[in-house]
Amino acid sequence: MDIIDDLADKYHPKYITMDTGYGSPEILEKLGKRGITPVVKTFKNENATKKITNNSFCLSESEDYLICPEGQRINFIRITPKGNHTYKAGHCELCERKKECTPKSNAKSVTINLNEFKLLKQAKEMMESEKGNELYSHRGNKCESPNGFIKYNLNGKKFKMRGLIRNNTSIKLACILYNFTRLITITSIVKK
Repeated sequence: MDIIDDLADKYHPKYITMDTGYGSPEILEKLGKRGITPVVKTFKNENATKKITNNSFCLSESEDYLICPEGQRINFIRITPKGNHTYKAGHCELCERKKECTPKSNAKSVTINLNEFKLLKQAKEMMESEKGNELYSHRGNKCESPNGFIKYNLNGKKFKMRGLIRNNTSIKLACILYNFTRLITITSIVKK
């Protein structure tokens, strides 16, 4: 997390694009406090099974109820001793998605950390926006190409030398080699 402060102090970015693993509420909160908009796929918003989770719900502007994926209102009930907010639906028996959402009880109950919930929703909205998609599309070009080159062409699965100085030197040499290959590609395109 110290890298966020170093990055913000040195470059003052307005946006930062990150891998899914960095989409934690702690990192999102720290970026927000620094005025940086994260562009990241948060790991809590989606899952492979598309099962309905607490993060599938939407929070009302007044924060006194949630809206389920079927558009039903789930009212605020209480704040737990840990400070989380609990919301509960009236009746879910007739809902078509009841088995996906709440198979063991008659009505859905959702308990969330309100601050974390808002951070994850804001990050998801940014990723789904046109600006977010455009910014995220450049991430692969700038970050993944050097990583892929080092991993596949230089067999860089892990550093084999001992000591931070030797490993830093190895990575710098690999980056120089990558930049030379990019230079060759770019100059050959320009000459055509």
